[in-house]
Amino acid sequence: MQQHLCLFGNTPELSLLELQQFFPEVVLWQENLALIAGELVPQDLLNKLGGTVKIFTIVHDFANQDEIEEFLTPYFVEQKIKKFNIINKVKNFSFKVQAFKEDLGLPGLRYIKGQEWGLSASVLLHQKKVVELLLIQQEDKIYLAQTSAIQNIDDWTKRDRMKPYADHKKGMLPPKVAKMMVNLVASELVTSDKIYDPFCGSGTILMEALALGYQVVGSDLDADSITGSDKNLAWLCQEYSLPENFTVFQSDASDKNLKQKLNNQLVDAIVTEPFLGRQTPDVKRLPQIFDGLERLYLGAFKNWRSILKPGAKVVIIFPKVVIGKASFALLKLIDKLASLGYNVDLGPIDYAREGAIVKREIYIFKYVTR
Repeated sequence: MQQHLCLFGNTPELSLLELQQFFPEVVLWQENLALIAGELVPQDLLNKLGGTVKIFTIVHDFANQDEIEEFLTPYFVEQKIKKFNIINKVKNFSFKVQAFKEDLGLPGLRYIKGQEWGLSASVLLHQKKVVELLLIQQEDKIYLAQTSAIQNIDDWTKRDRMKPYADHKKGMLPPKVAKMMVNLVASELVTSDKIYDPFCGSGTILMEALALGYQVVGSDLDADSITGSDKNLAWLCQEYSLPENFTVFQSDASDKNLKQKLNNQLVDAIVTEPFLGRQTPDVKRLPQIFDGLERLYLGAFKNWRSILKPGAKVVIIFPKVVIGKASFALLKLIDKLASLGYNVDLGPIDYAREGAIVKREIYIFKYVTR
C-alpha cells in the first residue's frame, strides 16, 4: 500500500482536522507533516483540500545514511532526472549536492535551490519536469519521498481575486479556510447534500462548497451581498463548468419564515462566518459589542432548529479579541446553546491573520434534538 506525506500550510491544526475527515488513521510526524496510506491519486486528493500545500509519495526507505547515495545514483538515471531539488530533513546528514552531481556525471543535470520545505508551488507549477525529493528521518528509518502533488496557487488566486464581487470593508474569509470549514463535515455528507450559509456575504463558503460538488444555499440580510454572491457563484460555474446547484436570497438569519424561504426543505449542514463586529473595534465598547453579538447568534441558533436535520453539524466562526489582559469571547453563548440541543463537537480551533485584532475561533456543533 502506498504511503504519502501531507505538508500543511499556515494552519496545521485546522489542516490536520480537515485531512482526518478523509483519512481517520492519519499519523502526525511533525506539527505540519502527516502520514496517510492508501491507493489514491495525490493531485485529486490535494484538489479537495484547503490546508495541504504538498503531497510527497514515499518511494524508498533506508536503514542508515550510507544507503542514501547508493540508491539515488541509479534512481536519477532510471527516472531520467534533469532538474531537481532535495529537501534534507535528516539530522546530522549533509547531502553534498555538487559532489553528487560530479559523481553522477549526467550531462545537463541542474540543481534548483529551494526554501525550508523545498520549491514554491509557483515554481513547481510552472517549471515542468522538476523532480523534488524529500529525505526525512522518522524513528529508526530514513525515508525518501518524491513530491507527487502541489496546490494550484494560480487557481486559488483566481478564485480569491478575480471573482466579480468583493466587499473589502468587511472581514474577508480566505478561500482556503472556507474550503477547510466545508471539509470539516465531509465525512458526514455525500456530495448531493445541501450546505447552507445564513451569513453568506460575498459567497466565499458557498463557492468552495459548490466547487466540491455540494448543493448550496445562502442568505444574508444585506441586499448587495446577495447580488454579489449570485454573481460570484454564476462566475464560478461558468469558469469551472459546474452545474448551477445554488440558491441565494435575502433574509435575516433569525427570520421566523426562514423554513418557508427554504421551501420547507431541511439542510444537511450549516457552514458560516457570521458578522464578527468591526475589524478595529472601540476597546471601551467591546463588552457591549460582544453582548450584541451574543444576542444575534443566539437568535440565529434558535431559528436554525426549524431547518436542520437531526444530527446535522454547524461549522461556525466566533470572534475573539485579546487586548492586554482583557479577553472577550462568546463562552456564555456556548453554555446557552447546549440547552437548545447544540453540543460542541469540536473547538475552539484558532485562526487569525497576523496582526489581526479580531481573531477567529472555529467551532463545530452537532444538533441533537428538535
